[in-house]
Amino acid sequence: MSVYKRTVRGKPSRNYYIDYVDEDGHKRTVSSGTSDKRLAERIKRQQVDRVRAIRTGLLDPSQERLRDEAEKPLTSHVKDYVAACKGRGDAQKWVAEKSRSLDWFVEVVGGAGLTGIRADDVDKRLSAETERGASARTVNLKLECASAFLNWCVRHGRLHSNPLRVLQRRNQVVDRRRARRVLSEKETRALLAIARRQAGTVPGAETRPLWYLFPLLAGLRRSDMLRMRWADLALDSKPGTLTIRGGKARKRVDVLPLHPELVAELRRVKPRHALPSAPVFPTTVTHPTRRADFKRAGIKAETELGHADLHSLRHTYGTRLAETGVPPAKLQRLMRHATIELTMRYYVHLDVESLDGGLAALPGIETGGQHRGATAS
Repeated sequence: MSVYKRTVRGKPSRNYYIDYVDEDGHKRTVSSGTSDKRLAERIKRQQVDRVRAIRTGLLDPSQERLRDEAEKPLTSHVKDYVAACKGRGDAQKWVAEKSRSLDWFVEVVGGAGLTGIRADDVDKRLSAETERGASARTVNLKLECASAFLNWCVRHGRLHSNPLRVLQRRNQVVDRRRARRVLSEKETRALLAIARRQAGTVPGAETRPLWYLFPLLAGLRRSDMLRMRWADLALDSKPGTLTIRGGKARKRVDVLPLHPELVAELRRVKPRHALPSAPVFPTTVTHPTRRADFKRAGIKAETELGHADLHSLRHTYGTRLAETGVPPAKLQRLMRHATIELTMRYYVHLDVESLDGGLAALPGIETGGQHRGATAS
């Protein structure tokens, strides 16, 4: 049961070291953390007793780890989780959003550690946020960030299970605070005309039409366009394709067919000696510039139908596909939605004429013919 001091550069170490064989049969040498020999010997005896208890089944090492982690403050776990998110390459904006939501979560939990988290307490605070006017999307984001953090703790042996797994998300479809509207064909044509005019007169605006065509003809998000490189595009294949990596689903890879009009525009603006790693949009269209283009095109930012912004072009793309009769399963893949529920929202935008066009394909009962419009009086 002896303990000893190591010799470092001809001098004995300050603290005593102990040798022992762990539960897996491996020899370990660790510092006792003390210069008191008697205390170091007692620490070694405790370590040997611990190994004996594990080997005989009297002690579960995983439970012991959970107890150790439970004693740490919640802020320590949150700090480690945020560092892990940064280390795996999460977007800086998304990491900042997680940090803000977890600061709120730590405030809700108070001084309780991981084992002191109660789903009822968190649910009450989420309901209080809703009563104060927070949207369902905002409340769900707080819940998702807290739940993702606790799932990470479970995977890394810091927590036995996620106590928030029983909580239900709020209904974002019913509670939509800023509904986006679909642009009309007249508005999209006017917008592209303005973009082409700007591309021909404003230096550095050559890709302006492409900035609006991608969400209108491929349903791309702004973040998708910012990440896009020429290596992601296969313009010579039939059909041309775009490979999208990451995004909302970090490990996901989607290969989308490109509309011929998009392929033609990409070939027109692609520099002759463009490197594969070069961004497709070396300069981006800022929000003030986009608002100015919308104003020139006569697109109102707010109407009784909803709000119009860059993301509205993606909504327009989804609705146009739904109007042409694209099945929900295909539309889900083209829109790159995680759930079919998100996709089905685009069928809500269909007007009476679009619905009647779909009804035209339905054979009659007595006549056997096809519906040609409303004929009943």
